[in-house]
Amino acid sequence: MIDIGLGINSQAYAVLHMLKSWEGTLADEKGVDDIKTFAWYNGRERGISLVVSFYLPGGPRSTRHPNLVFAFSEHRCSDQIFVDQYEKMHAGVMKEPCHTDDEYELAYQNRTSFDEGYAGAVAQHIVKAIQKWLRAKVREESEVRTEAQVYGDDDGLAGAESGVEFEEI
Repeated sequence: MIDIGLGINSQAYAVLHMLKSWEGTLADEKGVDDIKTFAWYNGRERGISLVVSFYLPGGPRSTRHPNLVFAFSEHRCSDQIFVDQYEKMHAGVMKEPCHTDDEYELAYQNRTSFDEGYAGAVAQHIVKAIQKWLRAKVREESEVRTEAQVYGDDDGLAGAESGVEFEEI
């Protein structure tokens, strides 16, 4: 049979629809560069992957910031909905996790679960996590730019690429 839902379970779609209703709120967050969704398959866990990328206008576009990745679906062994969250440097095409993917293994160990039917709570959890992550990245980038001004670093990186750490002034 042809499955126009691509095998993704209905609870993952419900979360995705709830997230769509928060799209304006997320678009207004400082630091949002892009938000993409992908089908996500891990055996019987067939859900959605949401990838958030960061960019703060006025600075150089850089690959030094990882993407924030969420995978959400129905548990393989219950009707609960799970959310895995991790950072990944290059998350352009989401593949199923494998045992060599250290970022995903950490997310799997810290999996958050919600009762069946609580798609709104899952979406709210994801939105709050995105907001928290973006605000931390904005603070981090602001500190780098402040240090660049203090140290006269023209490219705005203030040693971030070289791994140099600065003491507070």
